[in-house]
Amino acid sequence: GKGKSKTNKPSLLKPYLRYLLSSSSIFKSRAAAAAEMTVKIRLARLGCKHRPFYRLVAADDKSRRDGKQIEVLGFFDPLQGKDDEKRVSLKYDRIKYWLSVGAQPTDTVENMLFRAGLIPPKAMVVVGSKNGQQSANLHVSPITGEVLN
Repeated sequence: GKGKSKTNKPSLLKPYLRYLLSSSSIFKSRAAAAAEMTVKIRLARLGCKHRPFYRLVAADDKSRRDGKQIEVLGFFDPLQGKDDEKRVSLKYDRIKYWLSVGAQPTDTVENMLFRAGLIPPKAMVVVGSKNGQQSANLHVSPITGEVLN
């Protein structure tokens, strides 16, 4: 009867589909993508030109600086006075949560969190004085980050 003759040619479609559905593909499930995501706590810039304003956000480390955010954790307004209470606002409980699940703060955010008392200071290298003695106990000011005697 009428019918097309079947040939035994290998289909190119199957290997291509196998590639698309493989683990290295861009078509991963959302759960698999979320498991691989590393979260950074960083500043996202807002405001006009010459008038910066920053949000403290938890975001995927592969997203852009001002791109998709997971959660807003506070803000920082560098144009306010140093002692003004509107200069920095942080959601302490949410920041502690993100740090507990392994989110990595950037260097600038780490300094802000240190000054707010949320994290301990970075490890510091102690340099000996001229006569070879080293200070065993360093006291660091939480406000300025300077070593106190």
